[in-house]
Amino acid sequence: MKRVIKLFEKKNVNYIAIIISILTLVAFIYQTTVISQQQHMSVYPHLMLQNQNGGSLNYSYTLTNKGVGPAIIESLRVTSPEGKVYDDLGLFLMNSLPEKYHEDILISNVSNGQLISSGEQIELFAFNHNRGFQSRQDTTVTKTKVEPIILSDKIYSILNDNALHIEIAYKSVYNDRWQINNKHKSPSKL
Repeated sequence: MKRVIKLFEKKNVNYIAIIISILTLVAFIYQTTVISQQQHMSVYPHLMLQNQNGGSLNYSYTLTNKGVGPAIIESLRVTSPEGKVYDDLGLFLMNSLPEKYHEDILISNVSNGQLISSGEQIELFAFNHNRGFQSRQDTTVTKTKVEPIILSDKIYSILNDNALHIEIAYKSVYNDRWQINNKHKSPSKL
């Protein structure tokens, strides 16, 4: 009888050891999942499209990475109010403005595969202050001090037209994917 009790006790100890091992494995898997999520969040990019200094000669339209990790651009798509699709914001703006203003603005293109570091800001559009609005004359119009403000307002209204749709898809270094557009401030996960 003592032998049966000892055997029974050994079996219980074995079962308890197996249960503890399984619980340890579950805790280890959970901990690994949490660490993996922390790693992904530690390189989370957060892109934002923003108007800067609207209604002035310092007006610019920017793309800023407010996240803690780099963003890798996958695509940029601009759909004009008329429904025409562009893969370049600069080309859209050039087609939307009279040619006489093309030298008065600076445009930065964002291309597929481009890396935008944490804290980096790209001026997608800005005025070319080196051109000197007041000193330049073209054959049809003599520029006045008022015209640059009118141009600033025109570009602001083009870029903030409710019918205009700008979409930028991007990813993190871990290939987590998001998309932003000019209608919403927060990125949506793809």
